[in-house]
This record gives sequence, C-alpha cells and structure tokens, in this order.
Amino acid sequence: MLRPYALRLSQTFYLCTGFGAAFGVFTGQLLYASGVYAYSALVARATHSAVPTPKTLLMGLEIAALLSAAAFAAGFAWQPVVHMLVGASADAHHAAAGTS
Repeated sequence: MLRPYALRLSQTFYLCTGFGAAFGVFTGQLLYASGVYAYSALVARATHSAVPTPKTLLMGLEIAALLSAAAFAAGFAWQPVVHMLVGASADAHHAAAGTS
C-alpha cells in the first residue's frame, strides 16, 4: 500500500532537487576558491613573493562547475530512488540503506 507521503512527484521536483544540490555545491566551492585566492594574495604581499594569477581563480571556477555537475546528477537520481523505495513499502531504515 502506498503511504500518503509517498506521492508520485513530477520530473520538475527531481530537477529542482538536482539544481538545489548543484547550486549549493557551486556556491560553496566558489566561495572556498575565492577565499583561497584572497588569502594567497595577502600572504604573497606580506612575504613579498609572487602574487597568484587570476588563472588560480579560474581553476577554482572550473572545479566548482565539475563538482556542481556531479551534485546535480546525484541529486536528480537520488530523489526517484527514494520515492521508489518508499513506494515499495520500505521503512525508513531500508530507504536510507538503499540510498546510501
């Protein structure tokens, strides 16, 4: 029997889950890369060494794009699996084990 909270949801919900995960990962990685770049620039000026180039920041942007693409794929694929397990009358422990 299908539980009330196991309603079938549309692809829009799955896309929103994927985009939410991708946005969070992209934003976090971009903030991290910006912080590392700023810290490296401050240390370089204080120690009179070479200042990092913007290429370092662009590499952080590329890494953020790759990680967010992976997070989108994982977030998009995860939600239908949860609904399938819950729809198959799996309890919370089995659903958690099936998506881990």
